[in-house]
Amino acid sequence: MTSVEVKNGQVSKWNYSEGGKSLDGSVISHIVGREEDFIIFYCEDGALSWEHRDIPDWAYSALEQYEKLNSKIPSYLGQIHKSDIKSKMAISLLSAFRSRKHDETSILNCFEEAMQFVSDFESRDVLFAGEGFYLFEKDGNLLSIESSLSDELLDKAFIEASYLSQQAKHSLSGDKLHQSNRLIANAFSSYKKCDEEDIFSKANDFIETQVNDSARINYLSISVFVSFIACLILLLVYYNAEGLGESMKKIILCSFAGVIGATISILQRSKEIKPMPYSSNALLGFQGVVRIFLGVVFGALVPVCANADIALGLAKDNVNAIFLVAFFAGINERFIPDLLEKNVSKPGL
Repeated sequence: MTSVEVKNGQVSKWNYSEGGKSLDGSVISHIVGREEDFIIFYCEDGALSWEHRDIPDWAYSALEQYEKLNSKIPSYLGQIHKSDIKSKMAISLLSAFRSRKHDETSILNCFEEAMQFVSDFESRDVLFAGEGFYLFEKDGNLLSIESSLSDELLDKAFIEASYLSQQAKHSLSGDKLHQSNRLIANAFSSYKKCDEEDIFSKANDFIETQVNDSARINYLSISVFVSFIACLILLLVYYNAEGLGESMKKIILCSFAGVIGATISILQRSKEIKPMPYSSNALLGFQGVVRIFLGVVFGALVPVCANADIALGLAKDNVNAIFLVAFFAGINERFIPDLLEKNVSKPGL
């Protein structure tokens, strides 16, 4: 770099071409831009360089920003983003030197994008730092990678890691999601063994456990809430609706029993829930709602069938017996269909 017209005893006329040499003997690999009074270029060794015949006072603000960016390169993250930083340094300095607005604000604006780029990667929550790469959580808590390497094993490992991260994000949130991403990222300490062993087994087990727990909690919470609302409505109708006949009251009471039975069935079966990857928690919750609805329907069918002498005719006048049968009808959704099938198929019906 020079700020005078003569360098190493030679007059700088910038008759440079790619493959030629600058005044200090550096081989020029790529010229970013040039004008009558300056030139910016890459040297063969990858270094970014510039020359200016006579640096005006306003240009020192640009050079100060240039050096700030240059000081970021030796850091760990800077080494990974080195090529991007240099590219933005070159473009920013070229923009500043060519600018016709020489006030401080205009000069700083030329470097705004480059400074923002550095600020963005420096503010990342790095989950794992390896040799030439690092993993972090980007917006939306998905795992992402930045690398200066060309490594097939690293690429292969990240494809699997990305799938696990997306699976975790689908069902988890907050600390659980962050913890799962950290476990996935930590597995990259052994990424070179990804062809020989399952390096993500620990993370996969954690995600599977948390997803199952989340699905069960969602299934139970929605089901119990709907059950509570259904029971409340049925009880309010039973005790406050005037003019209801005994048959209607019996139907409402048995519907209540069916809801209780269905709720107990849901509590029993919640341990058996094993959601598939990317299965919808809303769908699981809807299944619980349907189960409660079936409890209402099957419970109501018990006194109807008894009064119609289709089944349970001997128990139609025994409220306790009808209530108990409705309760079991709620627990086992096959109870009423099997009972009807058995009785309807009898000769004479």
